[in-house]
Amino acid sequence: MKIAVIGAGLGGLSAAALLASRGHQVDVFENNSWLGGKSRRIELAGSYVDTGPSLFTFPGVWQKFLATYDQNLGYKASEDLANLELINLPSLGSYYFQDEVVTLPVDEDHRLFSQWDNFAAKNQDLLEPITDLLTTDPSLIGKDAIKLMKSTSKLVSQYGLNLTTEKYIDNFKWMDESLKEIIKIHTLNAGVGPNETLAIFATMAAIMANNGVSIPYGGINEVPQALGRLIGHAGGRIHLSEGVKTLQKGKLTTDQDAYEFDVCVSSVDEDVLKCLQGNQAEPNSNYSCSGVAIYAAFKEPMEIIDMHSVIMPDNPDLMHEDLNDRKEPGQTMTFLNYYPEGEVYPGKFDSAAILLTAPANNKDYDLESDWVQSQLEFIENRINSKIPKFTDHKILDPSYFSTLGTYGGALYGKKKPFWVSGPFHKPSYKANSWLYRVGSQVHPGGGIPAVLGGAMIATGRIGK
Repeated sequence: MKIAVIGAGLGGLSAAALLASRGHQVDVFENNSWLGGKSRRIELAGSYVDTGPSLFTFPGVWQKFLATYDQNLGYKASEDLANLELINLPSLGSYYFQDEVVTLPVDEDHRLFSQWDNFAAKNQDLLEPITDLLTTDPSLIGKDAIKLMKSTSKLVSQYGLNLTTEKYIDNFKWMDESLKEIIKIHTLNAGVGPNETLAIFATMAAIMANNGVSIPYGGINEVPQALGRLIGHAGGRIHLSEGVKTLQKGKLTTDQDAYEFDVCVSSVDEDVLKCLQGNQAEPNSNYSCSGVAIYAAFKEPMEIIDMHSVIMPDNPDLMHEDLNDRKEPGQTMTFLNYYPEGEVYPGKFDSAAILLTAPANNKDYDLESDWVQSQLEFIENRINSKIPKFTDHKILDPSYFSTLGTYGGALYGKKKPFWVSGPFHKPSYKANSWLYRVGSQVHPGGGIPAVLGGAMIATGRIGK
């Protein structure tokens, strides 16, 4: 079959790799000049750093993806083609909340260790069920369906009626409020609050912390680069700087040509997809958060505990309220990723990604913006250390993220009710007889594993 894939983000690339490995004629169309979508490589101080996701998690999903690719080809090729050199990190990160610092997994000499150990033990057995949920088509029958039913049953047994992250965590009456907030903050990986996500987000925090996380040497953009190599090996083609302008059954147009196809796979925002099909998308006020991402190089080392840190507001509930109202929080949550010279990137300098959670307000920001300045001061006070002077920097803000196709720069598009953010998500994998969906819009907040798993499920339905 002739298959057109719209978007060269992680979702579009992973779908294209699997479809090409099955022998289909695959063409990927990307409006931008780079692979990876939100995960891109930007020049900094004569070298580069990567944007987008910070951590490589749930490696079992990646292994299943590669195994599926090899199975489709009929021989093993994926591991050598992908060639990811993973650097294992010592922890999920250090969390700065109010007057203390907590590392996940919690150190044995910390006052919260026994509580964390108890919580982690309750969730550890859900690693395999979650991996199954991310990679197995819920519409299947036979052995896979039985396995998925068993996995779902384990999750239901664990959560009971406490289906949201907030209800699940608040159900542990013995847990300290600080630890509750540290676990809950992970729902911002989906751009929303703990009352708007399934309880699985709390479990994923425990599993990631106890089973370890990593980052590829060269940065997270090594993942889309690897997917590009898989596509090329299987005969697929990638058209960079050739975005789709119109889409209808069997045909799409770009600003360079027109292409016919049998099936289309879209990884773009649902509003963008509507516009491509000639329908007017109606914006509403219910969107996920955006971000102000500062990528900086400096000569002096930063005094910080971990490569990955989370700077939390004193009152997370107030922050979520402000974000829901598209207001700039007085204190926001910040991911602070620090990369010492040579450990991840090849540049001869230390670098950092300072990722401020921001409202989806479509605004431009720079280092002199009052809100940015106030948040940088808050970070310095919280980590009790000055951020070194930048020798070079780049900023990506809500205005930039809106150019990638989401209203106001919302990182995960429109919010969904919590009960459709898991296996019952909307939009679904299949829009109609010729159009399928993949990407973070379909699986918000699960990071790279959810995007890979969604591509496995969606492409598995094509041609059946």
